[in-house]
Order: sequence, then structure tokens, then C-alpha cells
Amino acid sequence: MFLEAGQYLKGFTTGYGVRVQIQKKGQVPFPFDEGLHAAASFETDIGMKLVTLVKPELVP
Repeated sequence: MFLEAGQYLKGFTTGYGVRVQIQKKGQVPFPFDEGLHAAASFETDIGMKLVTLVKPELVP
């Protein structure tokens, strides 16, 4: 990602980086509440695992 840090407004922000959130298609994202912060100038690894929940009454 290119953060264009040189174009940030000085005195307006305390730092820079990105907020990352992954959700299902069609869901409204809330990155401020549910996202992960990835700081600039650092490597960030994010692990994901797909979990499928099934209602018990649907299991034969």
C-alpha cells in the first residue's frame, strides 16, 4: 500500500497507517470498532481462519 504520508496534514493527525477489516459481502463494515490497525513502516502479518457455523436443527 502507498500511504502517501508526505501529503498528510501536519498537526491534524498523530500518526499514519491503515485500518483493515474483512467481512462478508453485503455486510456494513465498522473498521473503527472492529478493524485491525496496521502501522506504517512495519511489517504486519494477519492470520485468518474460515469458520462455518451451522444451526443444530439444520444438521441431519
